[in-house]
Amino acid sequence: MEEKTLSDKQSDTQITMPPSGSIEMSDNCSSLFKSLAKAQTEMDGIVKDAVNPFFKSEYATIESVINAVRPALNNNGLAIMQFPTTTDRSAGVMTMITHESGEWIRSWYRMPVSKQDTHGFGGAITYSRRYAIVSMLCSGAPDGDDDGNVNAKETKQPKKD
Repeated sequence: MEEKTLSDKQSDTQITMPPSGSIEMSDNCSSLFKSLAKAQTEMDGIVKDAVNPFFKSEYATIESVINAVRPALNNNGLAIMQFPTTTDRSAGVMTMITHESGEWIRSWYRMPVSKQDTHGFGGAITYSRRYAIVSMLCSGAPDGDDDGNVNAKETKQPKKD
């Protein structure tokens, strides 16, 4: 995937969006990693609190994911931030975990958008937010959490004779 450059008009800072899945971190992360390890032992399980009518399955909303991880992060001097990113055909987030010491780690995650409208981009961003948090924190994605119908294309079954 090609890199995109964003311009911050107020400071003329150039921000380069690396390929999806890229990870960057501060020079030293020892305090962050120590606090993150402690926070992971305190995290509640993620509750599947919604039903996807397309796949007829339960899944965890972004609210459920955040509610499961935020208290443990905050209790250990950690915060999580997410910023939407888009290209012409993809959407996602840059997720950053920061520590009170100033240490940080961030990851970029984008996915293709099959429907080029507000709902398509918004759904891809929300879906990306959930999976980025779960993967960065190793908080255990709920089994069968597959509400990705925003980016799934419906396939027609052949007509049986």
